[in-house]
Amino acid sequence: MRQSTVFVALRSAPIALLGLACFLLAPADRSARGADDAALKQVSAAWQKRHEGVKSFQYECALVCSLPKGSRTSIADRGNAKSHEEVPNKDAVLPGRFTFSLCGEKIAYSEEGEQWDDISNSSRIMKIRASFDTVYDRHLIEGAPYFPLGEITRGGKPCDTLTIHNNEMALWLWFSPVARLQRFRCPLEKMTVSQLHVSRDGHDCVEVSLPQSSLAWKILIYADAARDYLPLQFVHQNNGRVTYDLSIQYVRDETVGWRVSAWSDKFFSTSGAVARSSCYDVKRCSINKPLDDGVFAIEFPNGTHVIEKDRGAKTFFIVLADGKRQYIPEREYGALPRGTK
Repeated sequence: MRQSTVFVALRSAPIALLGLACFLLAPADRSARGADDAALKQVSAAWQKRHEGVKSFQYECALVCSLPKGSRTSIADRGNAKSHEEVPNKDAVLPGRFTFSLCGEKIAYSEEGEQWDDISNSSRIMKIRASFDTVYDRHLIEGAPYFPLGEITRGGKPCDTLTIHNNEMALWLWFSPVARLQRFRCPLEKMTVSQLHVSRDGHDCVEVSLPQSSLAWKILIYADAARDYLPLQFVHQNNGRVTYDLSIQYVRDETVGWRVSAWSDKFFSTSGAVARSSCYDVKRCSINKPLDDGVFAIEFPNGTHVIEKDRGAKTFFIVLADGKRQYIPEREYGALPRGTK
């Protein structure tokens, strides 16, 4: 059985971090280089220690997403369970709630809230669930008036909803920044300390920078030196232009020292205008406590159209009331109900 890509990355983190700590920077002054090297070692060690100390967690959060009129955002497509852009014809404020859980290699995400629908030019309630149990990845989308869409994939790899979903960004950065950066395909050996002292939200931070696979893209992380190098801010740039900006707040935690309490983020258009902004508030959190196996299980309701993928083969079926499967051709998967445009 192949291991999860994410957790292979996590387990190999000590090797990657050792490479980071040994990577030679190139400042003009030798003493400055030594200080930067020392800071990079401290950041790497703190991140690794926190990752090793967190065995499981569950965060229950409330969110409010704001979309300016004419902005573009991506949501699940009701026809093929992929994403497409929705463009609101008016300012939209979309509240929701989600839960993100992790235990060992198992991951689960569930969300319920309003998302914009450009067909009706209004918001509608959507429910999203995703889980990875180390063997199967499952995904379920529900949203009236359309029937549910499901997906099952066998292969030991969690889906993007569990690893790069924007709502989880702050929680991944708290738990394991290295895993998150690897999912962004960042060359960790090129991570550098670009500034030793930068103030963020009243805290003295180290500015860590690294490119992505494309040299045009760059990531900046501002890590709080006084609080175990917690990432306070995460900035994504393209040719020097900020495309994404995330700020995270923390509170004391008796189990692991610190945990996330709230965060906010903004996406920016090519003109520099805010294309989307969200605020998140942690309502409940548990760390290193047992999680029921049911958290990582998904039962598809009656009428769900499901695509099952196993070693390259695909099958399509509808879940019947008695739980049995009615197999269908691919062309019927995700087809809109008769009379629906």
